[in-house]
Amino acid sequence: MMKLYNILYDIIVQCLFFCLLIKITKSQQLQYKYFNYTESDLGDKNASYHIADIKTYDDETILVHIIRNESTQTDDCSKIRGMSLERKLHIRFIFSNGTAKEIDPKLKLELDPINYCLLNNDNIEHKISKLNYLTMYLNDTIGNNSHKNLVNPIIIYPLRKPFLLIIYVRTNNSYDPRTYEECGEVIDWNGESRSNICFDSGVWNDSTIQINANKKLGFIRFSRNKTYEKSENSWNSWLWQQYSVDEYGNLTNTSKLINLPKISYEDSNMNYSLIAIVPTFENGYLAIFNYTNPYVSIIPRFGLCAIPISYDQTRDNQKSVIFQTEQPIDSVSCGETDSFIHCIVSIHVNNETFNGTLYERIQIYPSGIEFSTHVIYSDQRSLRAKMTSFGDLIFDFTEYNFMNNNIYYHLYYYDSSASRLEQQNSFIITNYFSVNTVTQNNNFLLASPNTINNISWSLLTISLFNSNDYRYDNVFINKTNPSINDYVNSSTTFLNITFNYPVALSASTSYITIYKASNNSIRQRISHDLHDFISISSDGLSIIIKVIPSTFNEYDEQYFVSMDNNFIKGADWNEPLRGIHDGIWILKTAIHGLARLTQEASKSFSILQNNQSAYIVSLLDEIAKKVPINRSRLSSNNKIQKSNQDQIIIQISIGASNDYTEKTAVNLASNLISMIMFKNITTISLGLTNDLDQYEAYEAQFFAVTIYKGIIDPIIGENFKEWIKKYQNLIAIFIILVITDFEYLEILKYIPNCTKSFDLHEKLEYIFEVAIIYGAFVDIFVRNIPQIIIQL
Repeated sequence: MMKLYNILYDIIVQCLFFCLLIKITKSQQLQYKYFNYTESDLGDKNASYHIADIKTYDDETILVHIIRNESTQTDDCSKIRGMSLERKLHIRFIFSNGTAKEIDPKLKLELDPINYCLLNNDNIEHKISKLNYLTMYLNDTIGNNSHKNLVNPIIIYPLRKPFLLIIYVRTNNSYDPRTYEECGEVIDWNGESRSNICFDSGVWNDSTIQINANKKLGFIRFSRNKTYEKSENSWNSWLWQQYSVDEYGNLTNTSKLINLPKISYEDSNMNYSLIAIVPTFENGYLAIFNYTNPYVSIIPRFGLCAIPISYDQTRDNQKSVIFQTEQPIDSVSCGETDSFIHCIVSIHVNNETFNGTLYERIQIYPSGIEFSTHVIYSDQRSLRAKMTSFGDLIFDFTEYNFMNNNIYYHLYYYDSSASRLEQQNSFIITNYFSVNTVTQNNNFLLASPNTINNISWSLLTISLFNSNDYRYDNVFINKTNPSINDYVNSSTTFLNITFNYPVALSASTSYITIYKASNNSIRQRISHDLHDFISISSDGLSIIIKVIPSTFNEYDEQYFVSMDNNFIKGADWNEPLRGIHDGIWILKTAIHGLARLTQEASKSFSILQNNQSAYIVSLLDEIAKKVPINRSRLSSNNKIQKSNQDQIIIQISIGASNDYTEKTAVNLASNLISMIMFKNITTISLGLTNDLDQYEAYEAQFFAVTIYKGIIDPIIGENFKEWIKKYQNLIAIFIILVITDFEYLEILKYIPNCTKSFDLHEKLEYIFEVAIIYGAFVDIFVRNIPQIIIQL
């Protein structure tokens, strides 16, 4: 018996152990979800869609380029053994609210057929050395797996909203990529072309483009110029130019052609190749080159150098060596994080103790000076490294499975404290190209083949660690006051940003700007030399922004506050810091109204004393369900007032919406007032909302705001404001009358039509409407004014 008991005990313990192990394993897995989308245009149902590129805007809007295979190969594509695509440009937007938008833009110039061909870099005579190649896994005709390096001539880049850049090629000889001319076209989110340009420098097959950290400042383009020869030595030179895109989408170059790197006689025997261009928070760039010394020397044979380029720079900067090694460099991955630039260098090592790959992290200032290098990991596999905007490091590799012909994507998170890789979400299936990116809020996006049919496509979203830790997409910001989505008004006098480390003011060309979200108009802009409006706390951890009364002076609006990169810098290391981009720090203004309880409900409310706040919360919950209103938009300051009749008055605020599909606060206030006034035939008569008094002046404050919104609403008429000035006394009468009946607002809206002069046909058009309005005037003075006198 005892033995049987021990066996059962051991079984239970083991089951509990495995349950706990499974629970721990699941908790360590990154959370992910799929975004599946079905195209509205069915097209060729026999050809499936593939995601060929993914990019993101600062506000987390996702830019996707999708392609379709062509059933028959074109002659141009066959010549270079590429893959023919459907001759149509498909661009898609995925917005933060989960909606998607399709555009199939037609560019100003008809694209050469070669643009709809994935070029096979392994099968053409002249190699393409672009930094944006795709890796594709396919079975060949005899069933063997082949790993192909493909180049898509069409590349998309997100510019300042609402624009994107489309890069394509023109050629008279599709077989030779050296003859390709690179061009660019700016289109808006509606697919309309705004401007185009063909670049006049270098060759296409070695060119690359990098968008500025501040997308309003455009981009830089690098291209290999030619091979120089001197003293029997030769080296490559690169040309670069900067381009800007204005608020109308006009594309222009802003700098002359400049050669990089600047080669001295002493190092003229070095072979240089461009491997990365990284945007910096000074609104410039850092060009990183790989160099090789083919001759025996006392210095290491292999290394990396960096050259800083400032925005609108027209001169050369000196290069700085940031890494040296005796072993060949396999790969380099660089990216900007916090205020620094990080590069991960992989080097293959084969000696008596280790045969595999070492991964070293290099930390670089934006000025191009290296300040830290150390080995972070070693592995026998060849992994690809990727930096996130918060300084996290992830590794990945793609594996083709011959059994089921699936492509598996393996993702590893690097734990810097333990110096180890932690595998996350293995057995993820990706599409042929495995294209992916990391958003600024630390979400990992991966192309997925998880589609239900040939007219749909799918995107996998994985929330990386720390995704919710940095609400401002900035590791240095601790908090703001007011916080994100807080309410402000015209009496708000200060904004406060608190940092995790001491800061100092930086570039005079950077600003803190407050925009009105509805039309992106600037309400207030502050540079760091306006000492009356910007200051730093004594400990250096906070900056205080003074706000003038007119900044937040419109009800039912959203505002966002942006801080340019390089507005501040680290006080201890004197390097520029990331700012707050558009659409992150959102502030709202609300409509405030006074809800009056009935006399009986007021007596019951007064007895509650300690539970009055709970009563108000429950009241707002019921109002939200019955109107209906998104509960997050309803609030109260919990300050209780009393009328002359000892009736309780509660302030209720309706905030602006985050979603354009929701009703405005003005419309919701009108609906609520109507339901209270006629509560005997609405659900307001049930539950706590029945405590609201339908006969008292609950709506006065709401209607005053509604009149204000009506005045600024352009649909009312261009001459409305002028009419207000002319008939001030009449307006005053109507504001008093509005308290008794909402219909007076409608009369107020159409009065300008009755007071201006018309031509004969205009008079005939309005004659019946005017009769109705003047009839309403008679009704006002005969019926309603006596009613107001009685109420008073």
